[in-house]
Amino acid sequence: MLAAGMTETTTGRIVIQDLDVETVQAMVNYIYRGEFKPTSDQFLVCLTYCAVKYALEDLKRLCFEEMTKRLSMENATTFAVVASKCGTENEESRAQIVGFCKK
Repeated sequence: MLAAGMTETTTGRIVIQDLDVETVQAMVNYIYRGEFKPTSDQFLVCLTYCAVKYALEDLKRLCFEEMTKRLSMENATTFAVVASKCGTENEESRAQIVGFCKK
């Protein structure tokens, strides 16, 4: 993006309008520091969508693994929707999330 002759090249700025600041900061912290600290279920969902959008497969895998650890009656449906929309190469995580909803 910064080397392709686009607006971002000349301005030195990348504008991300569909993600909140906290999610973008978490993505950057993951990319540059290896930090992964989702603070809530909703934040984990946002971070998963972010990982999918920017093709961060390792972050996506971590998000789905974290979802399986946090599964509860309160978040199972939300996590299952995310697993269905975003897919996961880790079929075990997906199966756990979706299977939890079938109980």
